[in-house]
Amino acid sequence: MKKFKKFKRQQPSRPANGIPPREKFDNALKVFVSNLPLDNEFAWKSVLGLCSSVGEVQFENFFVKTIGGQKIQQGLVVFSSVEEAEKSVKFTGHEYGGKHIIFRRHVKFVSDDPNSQTVYVSNLSKETDEEDLWNHFSHCGSIKYIHIKRLLGVSSFQGEVSLEGVKCVKKALKLNDSELNGNKISVTDTLGEQKPSDAFVVVVSGLPAETTQDDVINFFDGCGPIERIKFTRALQGVKASVFFTDSDSVGNALGCDGSDLNGNVINVQEREVKHDDQFENAIFIAGIIHDIKDVDLFLKYQDCGYIKNVTVFYARQKAVIEFQDPEAVDKALAKGNIELKGEPLMVTGQRDTWLEWGSGHVGKNGSTSKRKMSHDNNGPELKNGKLRKGTKD
Repeated sequence: MKKFKKFKRQQPSRPANGIPPREKFDNALKVFVSNLPLDNEFAWKSVLGLCSSVGEVQFENFFVKTIGGQKIQQGLVVFSSVEEAEKSVKFTGHEYGGKHIIFRRHVKFVSDDPNSQTVYVSNLSKETDEEDLWNHFSHCGSIKYIHIKRLLGVSSFQGEVSLEGVKCVKKALKLNDSELNGNKISVTDTLGEQKPSDAFVVVVSGLPAETTQDDVINFFDGCGPIERIKFTRALQGVKASVFFTDSDSVGNALGCDGSDLNGNVINVQEREVKHDDQFENAIFIAGIIHDIKDVDLFLKYQDCGYIKNVTVFYARQKAVIEFQDPEAVDKALAKGNIELKGEPLMVTGQRDTWLEWGSGHVGKNGSTSKRKMSHDNNGPELKNGKLRKGTKD
């Protein structure tokens, strides 16, 4: 991943590997800069000039990331006071290199502006970027903020456009069913169905064996809201999956690739999420409650054949079990609807039928659990209530 040189007011000492130590800054002092032109040194130096005009800049980092198939230039600027960070947001809309630059404070400190109204745009083509949205909605009035949710494994993107005042929103809503980059877009003033939280995940590798959850949280907290963290410990080393709430946070985390954590150079990559239309040799289950774990489903169906994965969608009260071969699917379906932990579960081999079934109980945090299963003659071994991989008698 290409990185621009970091210009710092106080240059920290560098270790032998040339990677600067990661500094800790108050999230209230951070401002994220997006929609920058690619590889344009003049643009990001001009942005620094704007920022310096409202206060002292402690730290700045401009980097290129690829998310959702798009190559994007972004930046992080850390000010010396909250007042300075708040003032910098007014620079949104300054144009450099043919792009309108967007300034946004850390999501925890975005002020609730009563004059700011948001419209939600769906069915955006995967070629559409923030500048396309800016130009499409610019005649509606003053634009405060634009964000595109770039999800993996989907055919189109979603976007948000914040405008100043109700009159601007009414003009924006008239763009419903208009065409942008070859797609007929939908524009509404209500937020539609949200994607599962595991759409915004980065995988961190190269972690030292003694790494704790607090270490990872403290390192990535400045990137955006973290929902949860999942560790994977194997012979190849320790990895952590960090689950964020939005694509901006993922992009900020990707900018940490090559940084130092507890003396180790870490690798940060985006995880490609497997969606429910990509399962093969699978049965589909509805009626899941939070007390039913993936290991319970594994034990129920292990006699049918080799199980590759069990995926539980707690927010939708559903689950999918993937087998190695079609014969195992036939055996599983022969069991019909089942009962597990006193709960009746509906089972089908048809994904479309499964999608039509409604959901009931919602799991904690709407979380999704997925785990590869390990096999032996006596089934999986449990340790502290969790499945232990690769165990043998």
